[in-house]
Amino acid sequence: IIDTGTQSIMANLPETGAPLQEFVSLLGEVDNPENLDRITGMMVVDGVLYINAETWYDAPGDNKDTSLYATNADNLAGSQTNGFYEVTGGANSAGYMGAIPAELQSLFGGAEYYTGWSSVYSITSRYSQGPSFWTFRPQDMQQGGALQVAATAWMNYGYSNGNSAKWLSSRATEWAAQGTEGPFPPADDLWNPLSKG
Repeated sequence: IIDTGTQSIMANLPETGAPLQEFVSLLGEVDNPENLDRITGMMVVDGVLYINAETWYDAPGDNKDTSLYATNADNLAGSQTNGFYEVTGGANSAGYMGAIPAELQSLFGGAEYYTGWSSVYSITSRYSQGPSFWTFRPQDMQQGGALQVAATAWMNYGYSNGNSAKWLSSRATEWAAQGTEGPFPPADDLWNPLSKG
């Protein structure tokens, strides 16, 4: 990793040199019936590259596929790619990913990894209206058989609360931990369907 540069002339900026490996289009390496075309998050765990993706313009907001993985992050061209999987929460949850620091894991039921997303692309009704936070085990994708991957919502600003008309529901700005009985107080003046995540 090179030091960053502050030079004002592009030719004087530091260069990284050749890439460590050639670019690979992983979304096309597996059956992709929902035509996912945007990578929204990536994370390496124990040498495996986990990827979240979505369709940029999913007008009906009904895509269920969210995730795939490549078995060898250090050799993507020679890696086996598997997917697509359905992470609980769909477009509300399948974006950025990361490790939860060990000292904070007990706050999230012992979970080691998080995922989340917000309304950053078209068709805002399919997203959390502000940043969401879900915990999950990306390794569950490798268990074979089931294509569903369980995730738990800790923070999510859903748009229509199941309203099939996809209009702003009267409860769309409410928030509480998953499983809590409602109604709830307003989530936040900033993160609601009228804001842009």
